[in-house]
Amino acid sequence: MVVRGRARGVVESIGLGTAVGRLARDVTELAPGLSPLQVRMALVMAGLGLGAFTWALSHDWEVEAARNLLLYLFVILEIVHIGNCRSETRSAFAIPPWRNPVLMGGSLIALGLHLSAMVMPLGHRFLHTQPLALSVAGGAVAASLLLLVVMEAQKLLHARRDSH
Repeated sequence: MVVRGRARGVVESIGLGTAVGRLARDVTELAPGLSPLQVRMALVMAGLGLGAFTWALSHDWEVEAARNLLLYLFVILEIVHIGNCRSETRSAFAIPPWRNPVLMGGSLIALGLHLSAMVMPLGHRFLHTQPLALSVAGGAVAASLLLLVVMEAQKLLHARRDSH
């Protein structure tokens, strides 16, 4: 059940004692092969997804429309992540996208398929997709860039640490 209203609360805990901290610990325990960077990226994606879904519901969107936004957001997040993960140490801006045309071509094809599913009746019927307002789609793209910022900050910190 989704309820609207205003809440007041008390900070119960910080860091690993919070719900997000417990989630990070659980992810790390369930998948011991994940690096801290992978866990961080997963948490950013999960946080953005939860935030987008909650935002949509709080603005009186139907659940199907909120799911549609979430699907679009994750498609965009994956494209940003693919472009960003071409190197764990070099900036995404230092590596030209045409260096790996198969990767970039595949990403563009995936985006094209998703956008097609959003506007074509077949997508509406089987995937329950629908077109998003341009402002909402743009907002999702802007939000997905947080993933790029976090990864670039990690790369910068890694480079500074290695230079000392």
